[in-house]
Amino acid sequence: MDIQRRLIAPCAVFLPDGQRAIPDTTALLRRLVLFDTYILQTIRFKEFIPLTRSLGLDNVLLLLGSEALKLELDPTTFIQSGQTVNFPPAREKPPLPLLSFSFSRIRAAQYNDYLVKCLEDIRRELRSTLSERDMLRLEGAILRALVITPEHSGHPALRALDVDLRGNSPILKAAISKVLWREARLDVRPADLILTVHALDDTDFKIESNLEALGLGNEAAHKILELSFLAVAGLNKRIEEMNSYTALSGAIDNDIPLFMTKFGALFTSMSAGSQEARLERVLIIKKLPPFGWHLPDRQFDIERFLAARSSKEVMQFRDWLRTIDTASDSQIEEQVNSIRSRLAPFIHSGTGKSIRILVSTGIGAMVDPARGPLVGLGLGLIDSFLLERIFPMSGPTLFLNRLYPSLFRRRRW
Repeated sequence: MDIQRRLIAPCAVFLPDGQRAIPDTTALLRRLVLFDTYILQTIRFKEFIPLTRSLGLDNVLLLLGSEALKLELDPTTFIQSGQTVNFPPAREKPPLPLLSFSFSRIRAAQYNDYLVKCLEDIRRELRSTLSERDMLRLEGAILRALVITPEHSGHPALRALDVDLRGNSPILKAAISKVLWREARLDVRPADLILTVHALDDTDFKIESNLEALGLGNEAAHKILELSFLAVAGLNKRIEEMNSYTALSGAIDNDIPLFMTKFGALFTSMSAGSQEARLERVLIIKKLPPFGWHLPDRQFDIERFLAARSSKEVMQFRDWLRTIDTASDSQIEEQVNSIRSRLAPFIHSGTGKSIRILVSTGIGAMVDPARGPLVGLGLGLIDSFLLERIFPMSGPTLFLNRLYPSLFRRRRW
């Protein structure tokens, strides 16, 4: 299925009261022309109240029955639950202080009950417009046009946010910069922001930043960070939807800068040169000599080396390397202690052919039958989807963008 032939996006503008939706009929029809399938992300079916009144019931029924228009009703949302009290669905731990965060996925426990409630709402609004028979026709058409929402909806997006936070991804600063302008009219470049993320446990994070230097108190800074991280979660959710429904996301248009920042961060992380540089940094911090083939006083034991590189510790270390760009030297030293004993037999001070490529990039190309060829990269579902479907790093791409230009280096006289 060609992802560029399908679109998933909302198509309504809510008035300031937040209750009334104005459907963009022109956009809806335009999208039906441009795409084989348009999956309308309905907001509790509220679009069909004014849509039925403006187009007429028969036209709405024709659209819903055309197979070109599908509906998605997804009650999944994300909340920042770090400060919640007595709210077991989101958090069962003591509340966190300001500038500490925990994010949770909230979804209607009984989807069918939620669906019925949404239909009841539009029935109430259209009671004076449609007869009971016509109302039943509309409800039936809506139900037949609904796509099945994945039960795990939101989990990949939340996992991607966790990865973004633990890796202090550049997308965090990009989101903060955008929210600062939107909420406080503060024009701050991402490069001018200082952000340090401390993982407190599996779900909780403490944030250090320079937002106070911008004149924001703790509460204001907390709110800016909360909105920024939720924006990242929302972007991840839209990418997740693209993967789930094999469709482009129209809702992502307003966040193209964030989307491109995520791309850039992903490809930087994927870079073999970046990974080698990270390993070099770790070796320098730990005062360890480089890897090499020629040992001065022993024969190289390739069997032991292969066993070491396949160990759980080395695999974890390989993935961890991609998260250290913003870590301090002391944090790095603390993290790498466990790897030293595994690699000690192969670290020496001799010279010879470097095998850093094998360690830092070769083992990143492993294939796991269950999870695919990207397992060694520590990538989640969303990152893998971006690489494989949206912007694949194919052989031609590599050749045209990297190898071919290198054939024409400036001549030195």
